[in-house]
Amino acid sequence: AMGVENKVLLHFSEPFWPTSSSPYIQTTVQGIRFLSLHHYGKPGVIVAHLCPPVSITISKLTDVQAVQFVMGVLRDCFGAASVEKS
Repeated sequence: AMGVENKVLLHFSEPFWPTSSSPYIQTTVQGIRFLSLHHYGKPGVIVAHLCPPVSITISKLTDVQAVQFVMGVLRDCFGAASVEKS
């Protein structure tokens, strides 16, 4: 009765997101927020927290499609060049 929440964990060779401020990264996409695990001793790891309606949609995708979707959001937030070099 609480709803659906999904997570997608991604590991990069180095973080391309800010690591000196809050571990939380907000997006303009409703239902998606990121948590940098770099702050908690997991270098290069970021978690996408997906809430409805995104979590319901993504639950119908394959793992590869889910990663592609989340990577698209990261590209929109940080620029394709930043995301692709990591």
